[in-house]
Amino acid sequence: MRKLIVILSMFFLLVLTTSCGEKVSNGNSNQQAGSTQYNDENSTATQQTDAGSTNKSIELLLDKKIETSSYSVSIPKSWSYEEVNSDILNLKKDNVQIGGIYIQPYYKDVEEPVSSLLPNHTEIIDSKKLTGFFTETQEMHVVSTEPAVSGDSNSENWIYVFFVKDKEVVYEIFFNTKFIDESNILNIAKSFKLSSGT
Repeated sequence: MRKLIVILSMFFLLVLTTSCGEKVSNGNSNQQAGSTQYNDENSTATQQTDAGSTNKSIELLLDKKIETSSYSVSIPKSWSYEEVNSDILNLKKDNVQIGGIYIQPYYKDVEEPVSSLLPNHTEIIDSKKLTGFFTETQEMHVVSTEPAVSGDSNSENWIYVFFVKDKEVVYEIFFNTKFIDESNILNIAKSFKLSSGT
């Protein structure tokens, strides 16, 4: 009887861990104290511990391709998107905006052309150049807050990936890390391709 209970408990735990679906993380990868990884046929998960919290990251299946006149990008099938303007998208999960894709001009005459594209009330926590992409690429981890006059002291962590094309146009992919972790953000960024003629 004891063996049966142990076997059923293990089976229940296995079912729970493999059916979690998309789990999000809001931890900062620079503060990791430890990590545990496991692999199965459908996903890769990482457990990270930072400052006493445990976050799970499951590799998202990017099975929905969005094509605009300027680019294509892949996202999970369970997400939706709203085209705000030509080629500008808000990305949503359960009808909540979790990120977006913008196209902006590159201002050569500004001291920091890429960081100048960030929204107001944003503090850069980390910035690094990325390799292996179709053009010059920069990743920024930022914290955004509401203006002091609003009285709202909440902050949100975001990751931005900027593709600088010919020092003229910047393609910007960004996500709130409350809903998606860095690894999955980079996988979405890797799926980003310019349309021919762009």
